[in-house]
Amino acid sequence: MDIVAPLTPDTIRARLADIGRQEKAHSARDLDAELAEAIRTGADVDAIEEQHLQAERFARRLRVERTALEAELPNAVRREGEAMLAALVEEHGRLGEDAQKLVDQMCEMWPAFMERVEAWRAIQNRAEELSRQTADLARDTGAKQPELGYFNSKRLVEVAASLFRQDWSPVVTAEKGVQAGHDYKPHRTVLD
Repeated sequence: MDIVAPLTPDTIRARLADIGRQEKAHSARDLDAELAEAIRTGADVDAIEEQHLQAERFARRLRVERTALEAELPNAVRREGEAMLAALVEEHGRLGEDAQKLVDQMCEMWPAFMERVEAWRAIQNRAEELSRQTADLARDTGAKQPELGYFNSKRLVEVAASLFRQDWSPVVTAEKGVQAGHDYKPHRTVLD
């Protein structure tokens, strides 16, 4: 026995449209006029009546099929929606795994980054101290003031600026609990 896959909403809608066209064509026929023409012309009335019976049987089948398909359409829409939801849930699960890996990596890298920031701060503090000392010594001795000062890095300035320009909404969205533009309140999936 062959297993028939359930009909999709698109398949059902297409068939309902086809049934509608066939029912309209059947309704447009004037069976009494066809029978009257057969009687008037001396045609085989029994054959015409048999054709009419077949047409009525076919119209009845179309009505029953339409009723059945109209009843099945919500089920087909639900099945299709459930399949689409399952795919989205699966993708969300994969995203959760990827998000956890990124959280692990960022949290692992952050202390090393902060150590380097503190080391940079220490260098800047020592450079300021040396600059002050040379200024004091030059003033006290009359020696020419060397040009010392802070160190600067265009790249670090760009990194710091980009850090402050970042859209941190992905980090705080879970805390807000609502996504902009949606009435949907997302479930909070807490990662380590």
